[in-house]
Amino acid sequence: MIILVAGIHGVGKTWHCEHYAHRRGVLHGSAKGLVRQVLASVKWSDDRYATNRDRNRQALELAATSIAASGKSMLLEGNVALMGKRARTLGIDVTAFERLSLGAILLLESEPGTVLQRLPACHASATEVELFQQQERESAQAVARHLHIPLMLLRDCSDHTFGQTVDAWLKRGQPISIDTARSHPPGFHRLYR
Repeated sequence: MIILVAGIHGVGKTWHCEHYAHRRGVLHGSAKGLVRQVLASVKWSDDRYATNRDRNRQALELAATSIAASGKSMLLEGNVALMGKRARTLGIDVTAFERLSLGAILLLESEPGTVLQRLPACHASATEVELFQQQERESAQAVARHLHIPLMLLRDCSDHTFGQTVDAWLKRGQPISIDTARSHPPGFHRLYR
């Protein structure tokens, strides 16, 4: 199963994914890293009509298809919404996620002050950070609905809660139920359907 771990910069995606992958031995990679890896290893035809965005999407699809075919589990770290400068969303093409073989989306969020502390060079305000998170959440909900896959939102979650969530999905090969989610500690928010 490939689980997309989404969220804006500074919410802890890399930290949680690296710790989980190291402890549990699952694959972990960022969408950006997989794209770079594929682009470096595959000779692309010189299609002057293909944009960089198209080529990047194709490279990510190729990597995800290969991982899914291997039967291995992976935490794929990335963003769902494309953000422009200063709290402006660039829109989302939900069909771009169709060939990624995603089994679920785990959306991480943090308090704006925490995000700003983690990103000292960020010139956004707390209001803009919350707006970015709202846009990422709305985009994640649209993708999950389009793909008919579960979406779990964890806000300011602990390493333990993150691990429990991923364990439940990977061990059972399916998402945890809403009833199970209600029994978890604070920070574990909800499963969207």
